Amino acid sequence: MGSPSPGIVGIDLGTTHTVVAHVDASGAIAVFPVAQRVGPREEEPRALLPSVLYAPVEGEEVQDPYGAAPWISGLFARLRGLEVPGRSVVSAKSWLAHAGVDRTAAILPWGGADDAPRISPLEASARYLGHVRTAWNLAHPVAPLEAQEVVLTVPASFDDAARDLTRLAAEQAGLTVTLLEEPLAAFYHYLHHARDAELRGIVEAAADDARVLVVDIGGGTTDLSLLAVRKEGGELLAERIATGPHLLLGGDNLDLALAHQVEAHLQRELTPRELGQLLLACRGAKETLLGPAPPAAVPIAISGAGSKLVGGTLRAELTREQVEQLVMDGFFSEVGPEERPRRASSALLSFGLPYERDPAITRHIAKFLGDFGDGRFPDAVLLNGGAFHAPAIVQRVVSLLSAWAGRTVPVLGHRDPDLAVAKGAAASALARRGHGLRVVTKAARGYYLGLEGKGLCVLPRGTPENVRLRIERTFELRRGEPVRFELWVSEDARTDAVSTLVNLEDGAWLRLPPLTVRLRGEGTVRAELEARLLEAGTLELSFVDAEGARHRLAFGLAPTAPTAGSIAPPALPAALSASIPASARKVDQALACIAVFGRKDASRRDIVDLPRDLERILGDRGEWSAVDCRALFDALVAERGARRRSAEHERVFWHLLGFLGRPGAGFPGDDARIATVAPLLEHKLAFPDRAQGWQAFFVALRRLAAGFPEDVQSSLFGTYEPFFAGPERKLKKPKWTPAAGAEMRSMMASLERIPAARRGALGTFLMDLVWTDPTPALFADLGQIGARVPAYASAHHVVDARIVEAWVDQLLRTKWESIP
Repeated sequence: MGSPSPGIVGIDLGTTHTVVAHVDASGAIAVFPVAQRVGPREEEPRALLPSVLYAPVEGEEVQDPYGAAPWISGLFARLRGLEVPGRSVVSAKSWLAHAGVDRTAAILPWGGADDAPRISPLEASARYLGHVRTAWNLAHPVAPLEAQEVVLTVPASFDDAARDLTRLAAEQAGLTVTLLEEPLAAFYHYLHHARDAELRGIVEAAADDARVLVVDIGGGTTDLSLLAVRKEGGELLAERIATGPHLLLGGDNLDLALAHQVEAHLQRELTPRELGQLLLACRGAKETLLGPAPPAAVPIAISGAGSKLVGGTLRAELTREQVEQLVMDGFFSEVGPEERPRRASSALLSFGLPYERDPAITRHIAKFLGDFGDGRFPDAVLLNGGAFHAPAIVQRVVSLLSAWAGRTVPVLGHRDPDLAVAKGAAASALARRGHGLRVVTKAARGYYLGLEGKGLCVLPRGTPENVRLRIERTFELRRGEPVRFELWVSEDARTDAVSTLVNLEDGAWLRLPPLTVRLRGEGTVRAELEARLLEAGTLELSFVDAEGARHRLAFGLAPTAPTAGSIAPPALPAALSASIPASARKVDQALACIAVFGRKDASRRDIVDLPRDLERILGDRGEWSAVDCRALFDALVAERGARRRSAEHERVFWHLLGFLGRPGAGFPGDDARIATVAPLLEHKLAFPDRAQGWQAFFVALRRLAAGFPEDVQSSLFGTYEPFFAGPERKLKKPKWTPAAGAEMRSMMASLERIPAARRGALGTFLMDLVWTDPTPALFADLGQIGARVPAYASAHHVVDARIVEAWVDQLLRTKWESIP
């Protein structure tokens, strides 16, 4: 194949498939078939590269020309993943947008086999792109992919962190990319192939600008965008004016729902291999039964586990009525424009991901138009994605939009819904070079910095790309120390002026990962904040000092607590620059008081009274600011060697350290503080016979737990696990025994970064204590171990729901009146 010109490549990194398109030598946009394994030794180029990784079992020989070991990718990876349970990575793109997990941690395959390797959503995405790069470079040795202009698509609903991670995945694959929203790519594909007269006619028929709704239903997500198209000076101008929320609801959900319905009729639980075959069969049956001139039913046949080929075949059928009832009434139900998504008691299918609780895509469309349509309904609709291969689904969506608008809403002529996004990505690069209409994008949501318990608007909704906005506030920063800010985006159509402080309890908000920055050098510097929207659709926020130097804030990508739907966030603590510490004189007095801890001539009374003396100087400790607490923490840690001088030194040290450092994370510099404390945990207490010392020690560990990384937590858990394990586990206890069992148990429960199986074993052991120690503290510990949403850890540490259900069942059946 010849080298493409002018060097443009579009990549659709999809949840289910990855597609590559390019501009060929003639200027036409063509799909690049990606070479991939279709069998153990067979290789073929295909238009669709399944976004799947599979880890071969021991002894399974599969040739790997793409350097992906211990994984393989491509069609064969998908087929083997259906046959061998627990060894394939799927939906990495959806995990990349899941803020409730550590997206850089090796958590996939979710719930996989014990002997299967693990990989992070970030690395899995990078490997898909790496496969594409290798296949391209083998076909174009003189025009490598890394030398092309590459446009990589992302859902319009991806937040800034997910977009940054996608860009980082491309960098890890050796690619420099421009990000483009998938609904815009679909629209660019339409513009590239459509007759200009069609869109002009729609614009001329509209009273003002014409509104175009793009509904893009992929394998894992539903993406909604609204565009405004108008005529100016005889030329068409297009602008993307709104994007919908991230909806984990797509074509795969339809197929899975049908497969489980058929499985129920078979009256036995299918193996993963059989379920994989059934899934593919249901997908084909769905397209036939919702297509033109559908039959009354489609037979379903899958090879069973029996030894006889015929006798082992499982047979069923899907009727048109079944499919219409499930797909049309469940996913594309007839609803009014005023209806909104329902908050069902559970999601349709979870698989570890937070899928939408209401599967009715039409309700989500109604809400999107109600929130962002300005009282108008679209003048045209563009439908993209594999779901729209079915004419019945197209007809249902169009008929609903027309009914809501009180007029016919035309469907924009569109081709290749499976390939359109990749082709449209290439078309967008041509448009940037002046070959076609370019869509203007502005900030789809407003960005707000958590400050003084409110939200400071740093980038209003509707801000154009690359416009720098200066925030009317000066910050005083200390060089060499990290600064951290909470960041929120509005999930409604509010438009506040830049620098406006708003109440975060009003409206709908989405919390993004915090932003951090560390200025090099020493001393302090006064700086202003500057914000702009990048072409990738992400926020760039920088401090600008008096010399004009910019210091960009970056996202910290630790998991954040998920928000349930559109809810107002809790009140925020003040940001670092807005914290009001005690007067400098009082802080100096408190630091001098801490220094007494390290003096060899300090009396026993000096040490015992230290907490009380600090309160006398600074006031009630519940009112101490985070700035003061961390300053005192640093001073106390500097005297850590003195903690072993006496039992009082040891108890007071851990008592104060836990309080001053709580919760161990979230404040600038906490990582370094925890790194200083971690080595102290390797030594047993100097005075192990003092119960108060153990109590202070375990309480401190519990308070600092959120800051301990996984390896430190694992070491701690392993040290004390033998005290909470049955004899059948044969864990060797240390020679010393802590004298504070309840506090030790609570500390163990607070360690959330422990493998779920080990935490589950701890909870099961604690359940046996219900009869002998039914205290509120015990139930609080069980609640933290079995919590479905971690306080600070990644969702992959959550204990299996079946184990927790057994605990709940036991608690409900317990005869409480018989417990002493």
